[in-house]
Amino acid sequence: MLVPGPDGVAVGDGDGVAVNREFLLEALDAAGPAQLQLALDGPLGPLVIRSPRVLSLLMPVRR
Repeated sequence: MLVPGPDGVAVGDGDGVAVNREFLLEALDAAGPAQLQLALDGPLGPLVIRSPRVLSLLMPVRR
């Protein structure tokens, strides 16, 4: 689960991945109301957000 962190990144529980919150919101907005697929291959790989019309890659950031 990604939640907004105090330093402007979205963070998961424990040792999860952190991404820029603004970029995450832009990617979710671009995907629209369609069902999304999220793919993550560890804390150093990009977060992939797929919808039928959009593919977004978000690179992790340091916390």
